Amino acid sequence: MTQVITVTPVGGVATMGPGFYNVASYGASPGGTGNQTPYFAAAVAAMPTTGGTLYVGPGNYPLYQWAITKPIKVVGPGAVLTNFSASTDGSNYIVGIQSNGVSLEIGIEGDVSVGAQPAPDACILISTNAGVAYTDVRIQGCTIVGGRYGINSTLMQDSWITDNHIYGQWDYGIVGLTSCSRVFINDNVIRDVYRNSGVRIGALSLTPAVNDLDICGNIVTNCGIAGDQDGLDISTANGSRVRLDGNTISECPGAIEIKVFTAGTAYTDISICNNICTSSANTATGCDIACNFVGDLQDHLKRVLIQGNQLSTLRAPGGTFGIIVQSSFADLSILDNTIHGPSYCIRIDMASAFNLTRPVIRGNVINGGYGLYVTGSASETIVSGVIADNDITYLYNAIYSPTGGPLWTTPEIVDNRFRRLVTNGSGGPAMRLTGIQGGVIADNKVKCFGSALSIETGLTNTSVVVTGNKFDTSDATNGDDCIDITAATGTIEIYGNSLRPRATFGRGWVQPSGAATVLAGSNDRGVSAAQPTVAGSLGDVFYDSTPGAGATYWICTVAGDSGAATWTAQ
Repeated sequence: MTQVITVTPVGGVATMGPGFYNVASYGASPGGTGNQTPYFAAAVAAMPTTGGTLYVGPGNYPLYQWAITKPIKVVGPGAVLTNFSASTDGSNYIVGIQSNGVSLEIGIEGDVSVGAQPAPDACILISTNAGVAYTDVRIQGCTIVGGRYGINSTLMQDSWITDNHIYGQWDYGIVGLTSCSRVFINDNVIRDVYRNSGVRIGALSLTPAVNDLDICGNIVTNCGIAGDQDGLDISTANGSRVRLDGNTISECPGAIEIKVFTAGTAYTDISICNNICTSSANTATGCDIACNFVGDLQDHLKRVLIQGNQLSTLRAPGGTFGIIVQSSFADLSILDNTIHGPSYCIRIDMASAFNLTRPVIRGNVINGGYGLYVTGSASETIVSGVIADNDITYLYNAIYSPTGGPLWTTPEIVDNRFRRLVTNGSGGPAMRLTGIQGGVIADNKVKCFGSALSIETGLTNTSVVVTGNKFDTSDATNGDDCIDITAATGTIEIYGNSLRPRATFGRGWVQPSGAATVLAGSNDRGVSAAQPTVAGSLGDVFYDSTPGAGATYWICTVAGDSGAATWTAQ
């Protein structure tokens, strides 16, 4: 039964209606300098076990370890719960939630310091119930200032942290949730967190599960500068269904990081979408979205979607990474992102015999140092990948894979547009590839100042098909030829491409020096009114006018440099 409290107004203390309890009725004094915790505790003790609504009038109320043990709602327009104790022993908090069904809508203010750890250890501490998560906890519409942590929790489920303004913390704005399910951290403003992340979920040293976690619509800025940390940080051993959507993250050393620990099982269904991540020129890594792994578990991240994000740093190349993947994945999709300025716009680091299965990198608009940079060794494999419909403006390479690996089996590199960022100076190849096994490179448009495509040695290339591309290296200052396969191995088919190498000296492609078989033909070199005298590759074709019925054309029957190639009229 709901208790009804009738209080004779004394000193401006109002009479409350059914289910409402005024903390002033139990002795609390706004603006008082003493510890107000006993009066808050007395008000809660007067409530039935089913709880009620605690009203806190305008003013400041110093508290020390106020433990809420009933399902109550705390409201306080104009009220601020402040820190009474200067202790930083690890146990000091202002408000402790120790019940299901607690709701807070009030200001909470700890100390603010960047010179030393301030008190309290947590403005809000959500404890565990003998290892069982509290449920239906709602922290919404609060202003939470200072302290070591704004909100510190361990286990939660079916709970909401929404519409809060959290700032000035020493270590984290929101930290904990080492195990959680159905938790929503949405529409908060989190800023000016000195050492660490704005939001840190999970712990690598444990084996928790993080399931059904939403972190959406938050504004996170100027967090983690001193500790080189990220705006949003998810660290877990296992779990599924994590969604980070519509967040705006700025001026943090990193934007979003997902870390997975070896002790767990596969982590599945991660969605990182529609976030805006920016940094200025003076931050180290800046706008990155990172998926990392600690240990040697195989295929531990499955069904990961990174889509529609806007990542930018104000220098090009500037912040180190846009999207970085350091992990073993199945079904990784990087789609429709806009990435501007990083040295490595998309970087995939493969190690410890990791595999990357069925990756799709499609529809991204990229401007930076490297478009897609992949590292690894012969013991790692990228299986059945698709790189398609991307628009990449690059400084070093649009796609880069080192000589030592990894292996790429049956990749499809199709319908991309690549162009170099600057128009002078030497430039590397637009695509520098190695270890291609049965791949297709088709229908790409490339304008660059080195080779358009370079297939390197180090790993055997087999059955690579290069067709339907438009490669223009006519302004090249480093590498005359459109396709450089001098170091390639295996079988390479080059046909039906439009090739515009450097004038006079450039060839469509260069005969390999090693054990490679090249099948080439019908590669369009353009228009020549007279028999060409330029360098040529077998199967290169010049037309005397627009190709068509009755047109005369010259085909290169003997490859060679300028003046040495043989062009035969057909």
